[in-house]
Amino acid sequence: MPWRANRERASAPPTETVKRVESMKFPHLQPGQRFRWQDQVYSKTGPLTAVAEADGKTRMFSRSAVVAPVDGSTHKPTAGLLEPDRVRIALDAMTSQLQDAVQVLAKDAGAEQAETVRRAVEKARQQFIQQTGI
Repeated sequence: MPWRANRERASAPPTETVKRVESMKFPHLQPGQRFRWQDQVYSKTGPLTAVAEADGKTRMFSRSAVVAPVDGSTHKPTAGLLEPDRVRIALDAMTSQLQDAVQVLAKDAGAEQAETVRRAVEKARQQFIQQTGI
């Protein structure tokens, strides 16, 4: 509606602008993005988690939590998130150690039971890779 269309309004347009506080739901934040919730500043560390800047405690947030981004800024999380390559290297090392342990087990328990454990270790490894997307 044009300004002059309504005669009940003041004769001049308002000169003050109201600062709007932008808010969004928690899942819309990017990992590492800072936000304010209930008068505390947090940094998002996962799909449902964030760490408080004041005390470093991790907290879970519901998907429906309405938060306010702080300056639209992000920072690299120092703890809580790892690079996928580092996780993959650690997973491969752990799997190798477990396979070595299965070989030792095969001497005492038998080849059939050792093969069952070997398959279980590989299945768990594949599930981990699939769930984490690394």
